Amino acid sequence: MDLVVLAAGLGDRFGGPKQLAAVGPHGETILDYTLFDAARAGFTQALLVVRSEMDPEFRRRVENRHRGRIEVRTVHQETVQRSLGPEPPRRRKPWGTGHAVLAAAAAASGPFAVVNADDFYGAEAFEVAAGFLRRERQPPDVETATWALVGYRLGETLSGAGSVNRARCLLDDADTLLDIEERGFNREQAERDPRALVSMNFWCLDEVAFPLLTGGFADFLASADREHDEYRLPDAVRELLAQDRVRVRVLRHGGRWFGLTHSADRATVKAELLRLVAQGCYPAPLIPGT
Repeated sequence: MDLVVLAAGLGDRFGGPKQLAAVGPHGETILDYTLFDAARAGFTQALLVVRSEMDPEFRRRVENRHRGRIEVRTVHQETVQRSLGPEPPRRRKPWGTGHAVLAAAAAASGPFAVVNADDFYGAEAFEVAAGFLRRERQPPDVETATWALVGYRLGETLSGAGSVNRARCLLDDADTLLDIEERGFNREQAERDPRALVSMNFWCLDEVAFPLLTGGFADFLASADREHDEYRLPDAVRELLAQDRVRVRVLRHGGRWFGLTHSADRATVKAELLRLVAQGCYPAPLIPGT
């Protein structure tokens, strides 16, 4: 199974490339813990979607550290969209998470999961995702694809340092996704409904995703502000749900989330990782010899 890791973000609110921020007790990154948990759950290849200028740093900091545990490859999310003509507009920031998934199209094989590089999802989340991908494999020519989303309670996904963007989920009684909408939340807003489920961008997809997202991105470009707008994965899935092109199951689990949004989140993440190491959930150092 493949894991597509979205790692091309600029990290403006954090103040730099948070994907490579040292937060573990021995200098580990959140990405190191993600790859460790993914390998334990049975994922065999990780495709890191990065900006081309960051490729050497990711190869140096990530690829060799996980050799023998999980194969790590980098693919590039470019800010120049060449389909827009011979002189396409240049952007400072990538085109969004939906576009980032398309960067992995040539390298992915079979069903795959999608996660963010700067989010800690927990071992339980990878176990339920891997279980879904093993059970739900389907022919790529089905009319309505069956995907999954690993859900988290809104109240457990907040940052003490400021507001956050979360994609809130509307479900039916069978935990099937009916609608999803991304918007900003502060702590006061979230406390009104802390048990609401949200997406933290942990998806289980298959090969059908690539042509569907390609078509959706083309539609997005037709009306987008090409300097600022982003083709976000939750928005793409929302459109596909409305068109009855996909069904999405929301997977519940016992794990918790934490991550890096603001620079002040670093202290919280460090404390959480120290707690997990003390409980025996992870070895220290995470990767022998580092």
